[in-house]
Amino acid sequence: MSKEARPSGTFIGDNHRRGISVTLTLLDEILCRFERWTKGRTAEGPLYSERNDLSDDRKEVILAEIAAIRAVVVRLRDELALEPKTERISTLIWSQCAWFWESLVELESKHLRRYGELAPGFAAFFDPQVAELIERMDEISRIARQV
Repeated sequence: MSKEARPSGTFIGDNHRRGISVTLTLLDEILCRFERWTKGRTAEGPLYSERNDLSDDRKEVILAEIAAIRAVVVRLRDELALEPKTERISTLIWSQCAWFWESLVELESKHLRRYGELAPGFAAFFDPQVAELIERMDEISRIARQV
């Protein structure tokens, strides 16, 4: 397609540009995660871990596909005048803490009763643990918000 025949960013409205940009930014974020995994960076925690079961050949193919997808994203970014987004780690940490707060609160025994009655003494054991989790996540959130 010749340069003159290509669509220009000026031919779409701001609402379209924002909608396209949000989806392509999320796609790029997912690709970043895939890239980290193919390069051997995995998570390891007491209840969640990632095991990289990709062979070197599969990693190479995935990385090639990531590069091809990114070439399209770059072309769209340039042609549609999309603004790149840079996330601050402090904001990501704060927002994840805020997002997950409700899930932790819902672990309290008074909320767990929706699944049935709890064993005697369970609340006395469990609720302080949940309170500590909430308190420590709040502390991480507080630290992340510091400028």
